[in-house]
Amino acid sequence: MADISSYSWVPPANKISSLHYDNCDIPSEWLSNFYRSSHEWPMNATRNMILAGYNRYWIDNNITPPKPREVEDWYFNATFINKEKQPRNALVDSTFANCLDQFCSLLPWKGNADFAGRGMLATYATEAIFTTLYITILLIGQYGRRPKSGTWKNRLGRIHEATNESLRPFLDAALLLTIAMLVAANYNFGITIYDPTKAVTSTSCVMSAFVSLFTIFPTIALHTSASHSLRRSKFRTWTWGLIGALTASMMGLFIWAIYITGISRRYYYDGLGLDTSGQLFFERNCLNMDALIEFDNSLLILFAILGLVVLVYLLLRCLWRRPFSKKNRFLLKLRLIWPLLTVLWAVLAMWASFGVFVYYRKNLDSRAGDMSEDHEWSFGQILAIFTFAPVVIEWTSIWWEGAEEGLNGLMSDQYKVYRNDALPQVEETHAEIKA
Repeated sequence: MADISSYSWVPPANKISSLHYDNCDIPSEWLSNFYRSSHEWPMNATRNMILAGYNRYWIDNNITPPKPREVEDWYFNATFINKEKQPRNALVDSTFANCLDQFCSLLPWKGNADFAGRGMLATYATEAIFTTLYITILLIGQYGRRPKSGTWKNRLGRIHEATNESLRPFLDAALLLTIAMLVAANYNFGITIYDPTKAVTSTSCVMSAFVSLFTIFPTIALHTSASHSLRRSKFRTWTWGLIGALTASMMGLFIWAIYITGISRRYYYDGLGLDTSGQLFFERNCLNMDALIEFDNSLLILFAILGLVVLVYLLLRCLWRRPFSKKNRFLLKLRLIWPLLTVLWAVLAMWASFGVFVYYRKNLDSRAGDMSEDHEWSFGQILAIFTFAPVVIEWTSIWWEGAEEGLNGLMSDQYKVYRNDALPQVEETHAEIKA
């Protein structure tokens, strides 16, 4: 094998990094193949990489380009015999510096489809839009001017009635989605802490936590707007207790995993050897880490605001139960407008958090390639969208048939629904039948 010192075409040490490529096809393909083949250097691709990268240097210095075999001998001797890292590092650094976007797009990054896929994004948007429509209609019915015209009064009355009477299934669906997202987020953090070798990415953990907090806001808005007319209050109290416990657990695990033990940072290097899917490698090298840190901070701010509002509400509940609160005008007025303030705050927080999520989803996915599942629809995502299908069906049936007929359709023929103002007449009729 030839001595590398005899190669006049080899760049000196201070110019070993003078690589230049007309496009990023060769370097990005070379480096992606290296990482996808368990860190084994593909010799043919490496030879072509060197020939293409130093071609400009040889032309500028009037040096005859070497033969492919000479390039292979030089690189093999320098890297594997003399244990020199400079030639290899020059190729790697050049690719990272000039071709990072194309290189990252070739990596098998799968994304976070369970939380950020198109179907899930459509589910979040559907819930936010439906919540806004429901809240708007209910507030107009409660605080707006009612039309004097009989036709408009009947039409708007039907819409308000359908919205009010279908609010219960909507709230139940929102509660179910919130609990499901919180359980998934707790699992994500739990498995990361329990077994650090699991390739659970930071983006997966943070996104699961963020969307689970997002789903709480529409649920708060719906529950507050209808709490005065809903039954099963004890059951819903226990449900909110469960949501509170899951939220506190999730945020505790989040802070422990990200900030205290630093799992997302500490175990990157340990996990890379076990990360056969390449998810941790993509996150460490291709993601905008500043954006990820900002996303972490947004999650903490969101949780702090939610915790502050809950704390204020609990304090006010304690005050409203005291006898002196009935004589305090400020507390009386605050008690009257608190539901409205809570609903408006929850709707604003819902849309703000949704906007932040969409922004960072786009930012963190900007370098993903065709293998990213965030751009695909899965069976589970389609099922998630249909979480709110019963709400649409019930609203439509009540609006079309009226509240009594629409609600009657939800029960067997052994029972019948009557309006509260019709109860005296119904009781009188029943008494006559019995007589």
